[in-house]
Amino acid sequence: MLAVLVNIALSAALGASVAWAGQKTVGQYPWYRLPSLWSLVLLVALVYTPAGAFLLQRYPDWSLLYLVDAAQLPLPPPLLSLLYPLFAVGAFAIGNRLIAHGRRLAVLALFAGSLAAAGLVILLAREPLAWVGATGAYRDDPTRLRSLWGSSLWYALVAANAAVGVAWLATLWRLWLLGRTAIKGVIEVAPTQLRGEASAPAPGNGKRRARSANSRG
Repeated sequence: MLAVLVNIALSAALGASVAWAGQKTVGQYPWYRLPSLWSLVLLVALVYTPAGAFLLQRYPDWSLLYLVDAAQLPLPPPLLSLLYPLFAVGAFAIGNRLIAHGRRLAVLALFAGSLAAAGLVILLAREPLAWVGATGAYRDDPTRLRSLWGSSLWYALVAANAAVGVAWLATLWRLWLLGRTAIKGVIEVAPTQLRGEASAPAPGNGKRRARSANSRG
């Protein structure tokens, strides 16, 4: 997690990756009961959005890349973190739709494109990201601000990204295991159904046997 624009792009990558990891359960549940959907909701609600809101609360001008003065916003800066679940769920919905139509590679393209967008923002905004302070002071002389590496923000970023990374990987791992279980269940049920169909008498066999017995009598 970094600035708001980076986090928005990463939110889309998050949603696309969860849609990809949960693709094996698509079609087995209604969309509102998909395990992947609720896994994403929990991840974003409990980890991603709170971490983003914390950064916006403690370091609002830095989070906005000094593009605007956070004090002049018409709403509290932490409310901007509500954009993260919107982009995450939106990307998930798009990815889920693509999977339902068999376009799995397009989901990977969505994921890669979101990561590329986040990387592009980091590349273009490397200068404002390197300094921590207020927008007015940055515009006057950014070199007078505290360096990112020597500020408390650096430790907050390490902690936030560690928490998000662990939760993200755990979510993908759980969905992958769930997908394997779903496939195994289908494979185990299919032979059982085939054996049941093979052992069941064909329609009309009972009547033919009865007529044969009557004719012999």
